[in-house]
Amino acid sequence: MSIGVIIILVVLAVVVSLATKETDTDRIRDHLAAQQCELLSCDESLLSGGGLGNAPRSYRVRYRDHAGNEHDARCRTSWVSGVRLTEE
Repeated sequence: MSIGVIIILVVLAVVVSLATKETDTDRIRDHLAAQQCELLSCDESLLSGGGLGNAPRSYRVRYRDHAGNEHDARCRTSWVSGVRLTEE
């Protein structure tokens, strides 16, 4: 495999990873908004898992509920299973 092909594959992987994180953040924000909550931060966990396709990805999120209380939670999301929050 030539160096040019390897560079193209690496760039493609980075672009897909960034697009997936943005889509996941929007999905998490929409999920929280449906519960009258506001997303404050969303950071990918170090051991996120997936990245491509249907594999779930993990995030640490901070959000404000409808009463104004702030919460830290772990979140798993994928294109198939949707969003699952676990309060810390």
